[in-house]
Amino acid sequence: KKQEIDALLSEAMNSLTFEERQEQQEVLHGVAKGIAEEASFIDKALRELDAHIIRTKAGSVYEIAERMNPAYVNSRAFRIMFLRGNRYDTKASANQMISFFEVKQ
Repeated sequence: KKQEIDALLSEAMNSLTFEERQEQQEVLHGVAKGIAEEASFIDKALRELDAHIIRTKAGSVYEIAERMNPAYVNSRAFRIMFLRGNRYDTKASANQMISFFEVKQ
């Protein structure tokens, strides 16, 4: 089973161009090129993150955390941390925030 997975991964990596392979290696090792963080870009991402959270937080531990310490949960810096960690994928960031509070509970 492990050999099959290794073979599939190897085949996938070999099918990439040098540049694509280099980019994947940088992502893997956490040294990928950053995203330009202009204020308007961050503000838009935060609004989208809020929209995703509003749609998914009902009945979750996130709501409890929000009631207990709204300054922490709604902190701009705290939310940006999740956005950066998910390369500004707002839906993934919202899901990770909710999961974070479930684990923290």
